[in-house]
Amino acid sequence: MSRAAGTALLWGLLLLLSAVAARADKRVALVIGNSAYQHAPALANPARDAKAMAAMFQMVGFDVVSAQYDVGDLQFKRAVRQFEDAAADSDIAVVYFAGHGIEIRGMNYLIPVDATLASDRDSEDEAITLERVIDSLDAAKQLRVVILDACRDNPFVQKMARQRTTATRDVARGLGAVEPGSINTLIAFAAKAGSAADDGRGDHSPFTAALLNNLFVPGLDIRLAFGRVRDEVVKNTDNRQEPFVYGSLGGANIALVPAPEQRPQAATDLEGEKSDYSRVEKLGTRRAWKIFLAQYPTGFYADLARENLAALDRADRARVEQEQRAQAEKDRLAKEQAEKDRLAKEQAERDRLAQERVAKEQAERDRLAAAQAERDRLAQERLAKEQAERDRLAAAQAERDRLAQQQAAAADKTSPPAQGKVNPAANGDNASPGKIATLTSPAEPSPPKPADVLSGGALIEAIKKELERVGCYSGRIDDNWTSAETKSSVRKFVKYANLSAAPGDPDIDFLNAIRGKSTRVCPLQCNVREVEQNGRCVAKSCPSGTTIDDEGSCIKRQKTPAASSDKQRSTGEKKSAATVPYDPGDRNRRITAGGLTTCGPNGCEKVPIGCHAVRGMHGGYGLGGKIICP
Repeated sequence: MSRAAGTALLWGLLLLLSAVAARADKRVALVIGNSAYQHAPALANPARDAKAMAAMFQMVGFDVVSAQYDVGDLQFKRAVRQFEDAAADSDIAVVYFAGHGIEIRGMNYLIPVDATLASDRDSEDEAITLERVIDSLDAAKQLRVVILDACRDNPFVQKMARQRTTATRDVARGLGAVEPGSINTLIAFAAKAGSAADDGRGDHSPFTAALLNNLFVPGLDIRLAFGRVRDEVVKNTDNRQEPFVYGSLGGANIALVPAPEQRPQAATDLEGEKSDYSRVEKLGTRRAWKIFLAQYPTGFYADLARENLAALDRADRARVEQEQRAQAEKDRLAKEQAEKDRLAKEQAERDRLAQERVAKEQAERDRLAAAQAERDRLAQERLAKEQAERDRLAAAQAERDRLAQQQAAAADKTSPPAQGKVNPAANGDNASPGKIATLTSPAEPSPPKPADVLSGGALIEAIKKELERVGCYSGRIDDNWTSAETKSSVRKFVKYANLSAAPGDPDIDFLNAIRGKSTRVCPLQCNVREVEQNGRCVAKSCPSGTTIDDEGSCIKRQKTPAASSDKQRSTGEKKSAATVPYDPGDRNRRITAGGLTTCGPNGCEKVPIGCHAVRGMHGGYGLGGKIICP
C-alpha cells in the first residue's frame, strides 16, 4: 500500500471513529519548528517534528492549525499575535514549539532562527519570551496547553559573551521552571528544568515521538497522556531524559481528542467492527491499533488488535537488536581494520628504519674503506718521501766525501816539502857517523763525522728535543709534526735564530741548524712582577710588610679586619690572615685572569685583558698555561 493511500485510510478511520463525538468545542493549535539556525549549528528534527504534530492536529479535527517552520524574530512575533486572535473564542488552545530555548535571569526565551545572541542582553530584542506565548492562550475557555520540545543542549550558551550588569545576572543551560498564572493551563517541557533534551537519532526527537504515540488517543485525559509520554521517554532514553509538566487541572476528564460516543453494541455491529479491523490491519501501524482499541476496547477483535500491537513491539525490539548487532559487527570490523592498518604502518616504519640502518652501515663501510685507502696512500707517500730523503742524504754525504777527498788531494799538492836534516858528511861537514837525514810526512786529514741518518718519527722527536734544549718548545716529545704547539715552537726558533723560513716538513738540515746553537735561542719573557734568575722567571720579592701589585711595585700590605669575639667563640679561634702575595708561578692556581702574568718552566707571559690562562692544557709552551680568549 502506498504512503498516500495509507494516510487516506487513516483519515477515514479517524473520521469514522469521531463521527459520533461531540463537535461543539472549538480547538485551535499553533505549531512552530525551527531547525535552520543561521548563527548556530542546524538541528535535524525540529522541522520534521513540527510537521508531524501539525498533521496530527489536523487529522484529529482541530478547527485551526497554524504551522510555521524556520521562522525569524519578526515572523515568530507575528505568528503569536495572529494566533492570539484565533484563540480568542476557542475552547482548547495548544502551542507546540520545537527548537532552541534558553533561560536568562529567570526568564525563559524561545529563539528564532535569525537570532545572534552575542550577549545575554540581546535576548530581550532577539528572542520571544515564554510568558508572551502563554499570554496568547488566555482567551481559551476550557484548556490551555504549551508544549516545548526546546530543552536541547544550547550552543548560544557557550558562545554568549556574558555582559554582567548586576550581581544576579545569569545564563542557564535549558529552560527554567515556570508556574502558569492562569487556571486550566499546562506547560510541558521535554526535560526537567535546567537539563538538556536529546534531539534524537531517528525521524523525531524522543519527546515528540512519545507525543505522537500518546497525546492524540481519543478520550484519553491529557494528564494521563502526558504521564504516558513521560514513561515512554524515560524508557527510550535509559533514564537520561525525563519530561516535566507544570500547572494543574480540575477533576473533570479533559482530552485533546474527544472520546467517541458509546453506543450499545448490537450483533450487527460485529460486521462494522470486523470491517474496521480489516482497515486497521491494512495500515498495520501502532497508532491505528491504539485508535481501534479505544473504539473497541473488548471483544474478539480487540484481543487480535492487542496481539498485533505486541507483535509490533516484538518486531521493533528485534529490529533494534538486529541494528545493535549490525552496529557491533561494523564496529568490530572497523576496529580490526584499524589494528591491521596500525600493524602495517608499524611494519612499514620498521622496514624503513632497517633500510636506513643498512644504508648507513654501508655508507660507514664505504667511508672506512675510503679512509683506509687514504691512509695507505699517505703511508706510501710518506715511505716514498722517506726513501727520497735517505737517497738525498746519501747523495749529499757522498758529495761531501768527494769534496773532502778533493780538498785533501789539493792540500797535498800545494803544501811545501818538508825540511830534512842534511848529512854533514855529504856537505863536507863533520858529522856523526850513523846519522841520516829524515823527512817528516804530512799529517793526513781526519775523516768527516758521519751525518745522522734520521727520518720519519725519529727525526721529528730529535727536532723537538733540540727545540726544548734551546728554550723554544715545552710540549710532549712525540712524532706529531702538525700540532699547533709544534708549529708555534718552529716559528719561534726561526724568528729568534734569524732563519729565512720555517721548513714545511721535518728535515736533517733544520735539525742540524738547531744543533748548531749551543745556547738558549728563544728568550724568556718575564712580566713586571718577575725577574730573570738563572735562566728562569721568578717572582719579585718585596720587603717585610709590603706586597707586590699588578704593576710590579712593592706596596704596603693592608691588614684584614679581625673577626668579632662572638664569631671567634662560635667558629673557633680564627685569626685574620694577611693578604697572600701574588705569585705568578704558583702551580696551585689553575686559572689566571686577564691583565695578570702567569709563569711556567719555560718562562712567563702576560694574559691579555678579556682572556684567561688555564694550567694543565696543551698549548701553553711551558709559560704558565694556555691562553684562551672568547
